[in-house]
Amino acid sequence: MELQFAARMQDYEEGIFHVLEKKKQEVLATGKKVYNLFVGTPDFPVADHIMAAVSEAAKNPDNYKYALNDLPELTQAVIGRFERRYGVTLKAEEIMSVYGSQEGITHIGLALCNPGDVVLVPNPGYPIFSIGPSLAEAELVTYDLIEENAYLPDLDHMDEEILQKAKFMIVSYPMNPICKTAPRSFYEKLIPWAKKHEIIIIHDNAYSDIIYDGREGISILSIPEAKDICVEFYSLSKSYNYTGARVGFLVGNEKIVQTFKKLRSQIDYGTFFPVQYGAIAALNGPDTFILQQREEYEKRRNALCDGLTAVGWPITRSEGTMFAWGKIPENYGTDDVQFVILGTGEERYENMFRYYDWKYGNRVSANIYYSEDMSHKVYAACDAFLMPSLFETCGLSQLMSLRYGTIPIVRETGGLKDTVEPYNQYESTGTGFSFRNYNAHEMLDTIRYAKHVYYNDKRGWNKLVDRAMAADFSWNVSARRYENLYNWLLGW
Repeated sequence: MELQFAARMQDYEEGIFHVLEKKKQEVLATGKKVYNLFVGTPDFPVADHIMAAVSEAAKNPDNYKYALNDLPELTQAVIGRFERRYGVTLKAEEIMSVYGSQEGITHIGLALCNPGDVVLVPNPGYPIFSIGPSLAEAELVTYDLIEENAYLPDLDHMDEEILQKAKFMIVSYPMNPICKTAPRSFYEKLIPWAKKHEIIIIHDNAYSDIIYDGREGISILSIPEAKDICVEFYSLSKSYNYTGARVGFLVGNEKIVQTFKKLRSQIDYGTFFPVQYGAIAALNGPDTFILQQREEYEKRRNALCDGLTAVGWPITRSEGTMFAWGKIPENYGTDDVQFVILGTGEERYENMFRYYDWKYGNRVSANIYYSEDMSHKVYAACDAFLMPSLFETCGLSQLMSLRYGTIPIVRETGGLKDTVEPYNQYESTGTGFSFRNYNAHEMLDTIRYAKHVYYNDKRGWNKLVDRAMAADFSWNVSARRYENLYNWLLGW
């Protein structure tokens, strides 16, 4: 028997986080250390008062029964939180819980869409923004978020024919993955625009507490008349580090909330009571630790974005979220250069080169071991030798590359600066190429300059090889230099 599956499954691959988790486990099984950056899970501990509430509730046998509904205390806690944090007044009928925003966004299209209805989703955007509506057989239409428009939807230039067919639009700020925020003025324009076109706005508000440089993290419901046309997903995962508990809320327009609640009542038996009690403690508790976490996230943001920029990869500081967003370096992966790496060193660099070997096997060969025999083959076979040392008191490797006629590309430090004379195309001098600062851009530019000479000035390259092989760093040369120095000091 040949099993037949839904045609929609042809459009889906396994979720990227599951794929990367499997890859992580495979690497861990080899005994290697893994720096896990693939999923946005806070590494701060859950506050003690939240864990205490969960722990205490878990001791009560009655709390292991079906919940079916949200505890009244939980609903009141959400009302209090939105009033204090956002200045938004909510009614109980405007609130429902979900198993995290991810689950809510996945299923809400089933309550709002008929097959073929148009849903507007951001590009770029978080994957579930598209996957959720597609499960409801909606027609996805993307709206571009581009730098020229401050990464905001261009409401004035959307296709009117598309807008007439659109059922709802997903908006999210601070936004994953682009790390941008939206000013209040954008929302003040969005709400009337959505009402005019009768388009429901679904706002994903996961990161309003992780926002930097004094920016304001708001709820869309704080905008006048927003409840007429909007609902908002609010998550405890990022602000309260409550990710594994899977609890969030949909708040806003009462008809939308109640319609979605009716749908979920067919499949949902309620959130585990101890998780609800933990959420109550979180929402009713102090914001002190949330503000402290924000400060720590901002320090990390500065270190990462500024650090990458300093080494030659310009990354604009994130405005919000726990992520960084930047353009792939110009011409990344397009150079017609092959790299051979031989030797051992810091584990993080060993793993980096292994990864590039795996990803670009025809262009990167990572040999993480020592072999004298292989080293001679590398020197003999390669056209250039890269040695971008931070410090180098002497250096023998570049001397061997010179003797082999493998042109050294080095950073100007210590013995590397003393032994490698920079190429001068106008005077036909030099034995290699060099760059001054410990900077990825300077190194890459120097490599490309060397490559340009290799491909476009073969005569100049061959003379460079001749000079490199003729360079004499023997003891006889050193002795004569010392002798001349002594004679000069003695006045002879």
